[in-house]
Formats: sequence, structure tokens, C-alpha cells
Amino acid sequence: MGQGASAFPGLESALGYTFRDKNLLLEALSHDSLRVNDRAMRDYQRFEHLGDAVIAFVITNYLFRKYPNYDEGQLSSRRGSLVGQNYQKGIAQRLELDKFVKMSQGVRGFQRFDKFLEALIGAVFMDAGGEERGYPVAKRVIYKLWGLQE
Repeated sequence: MGQGASAFPGLESALGYTFRDKNLLLEALSHDSLRVNDRAMRDYQRFEHLGDAVIAFVITNYLFRKYPNYDEGQLSSRRGSLVGQNYQKGIAQRLELDKFVKMSQGVRGFQRFDKFLEALIGAVFMDAGGEERGYPVAKRVIYKLWGLQE
């Protein structure tokens, strides 16, 4: 799995974002199975954690503004459908993330590419400037991938 840096322009085009630091993109696409041979290597998990929070915030903010008459339960239900594993797996499949993710050859049957979608969003957020400038860029990428309208 994974084709390396030569395949990144296609992924970056699909995201609508070009990474300044390709190492962040590589980290977001590196499965933890690669750490067996290099314990110092960084994998996707930290970016997944950050991306999960960024996605949840962007989607929550979007729904809050789009549905001003919804109560907390209705907003939570809508958010759950947009940030849930199945919805994100669909986005990961459209992006063909399985072609970009790097993992050990011994890994078989891995299907959770939604985790790498979250990692990509976290990496976009940090590459674009983190707390100071990353939010509007990550929001734009999320809106594009989720098909949301302002």
C-alpha cells in the first residue's frame, strides 16, 4: 500500500490544499505498523486525534448556524451522522486513501482509512498555521470533502 511522495499531488488536489511541509503529510499517512523497525518514527495517531477534534468543531459550528431551531439532541444526531465512521469511510474511499497510506507488508485486511482522513485534517490544520491560521484552511477542506455549503 502507498505510493509515496510522487502520488501526493493527486491527493493534495483532491483535498484542495498543498502542503508546505510534506513531512506532515507523510506522517499523517504512516500507519503505526511501520514503527516496528523504527521506534522514533512518527505515525498518524497524533494527527488523527487532532483531526477528530477539528472535524467535530467545524461540523458542530456548521450545524449550529445552519439549523438555528434545532435543539441539542437534534444537533448531536446530525453531527453523529456527519462525523461517524461510516460517513468518513465513504470520504476516505472517494479519496482512495488506501493508495496513499504507508503500512507494513504484514498488515492484512486493514479497513479503517477513516482514521487517516482525520489525520489528514489534523495535518492540514497544523501545516496551515495551527491555532492562528489553520482553522479557516481546515474548514475549507472539510467543507469541500463533506460537500457542505456556507
